[in-house]
Amino acid sequence: MTGVRLNKFDRVVHYICDRCDDTSKLGSTKLNKILWYIDSFSYRLHGETVTGETHYVKRRFGPVPRRILASLERLQRTGRLHVREVEVFGHPKREFVSLKDAGAYRFTEHAHEIMDAVIKVVCADHTAMSISDLSHDIIWESAELGEHIPIYAVLAAVPGALTHKDERWADGKIKEHLNQLAA
Repeated sequence: MTGVRLNKFDRVVHYICDRCDDTSKLGSTKLNKILWYIDSFSYRLHGETVTGETHYVKRRFGPVPRRILASLERLQRTGRLHVREVEVFGHPKREFVSLKDAGAYRFTEHAHEIMDAVIKVVCADHTAMSISDLSHDIIWESAELGEHIPIYAVLAAVPGALTHKDERWADGKIKEHLNQLAA
């Protein structure tokens, strides 16, 4: 099926599936974690996500983008991706086979850098379990299963040092507020 225009999220999913050299190294868990890390790193560094996703959902194996199932369906329907079910150590696993080159998609330079780095590390250096465990951070722990996690929550996950300047600013804001209440 041609003529279907893919949205930004679909193009990122296709790009990830196309760039992971060994299809046996990319299952659902890794795909979801790659998307999470791409978006969370981009949001921390640039104030926006690469995929356009603004919320993820807490699932048992870590954060999952809300639109992933619809995206995979669209990519299969348009002949860009084949999803196959395989068995690994007695458990079902989905593998993603790119049927068309995703190199023509236009992404910003910072998006390409983040995507390529995350894909390489997750596909080459992690198992589904190790990357899932890594995603079980304070953000994931703070949510209930099925709860939406706003991407801006990643900003609260990295502790920062409180400076005297920060304290003076906060004291000033408190005084302003108290003066407004007294008036």
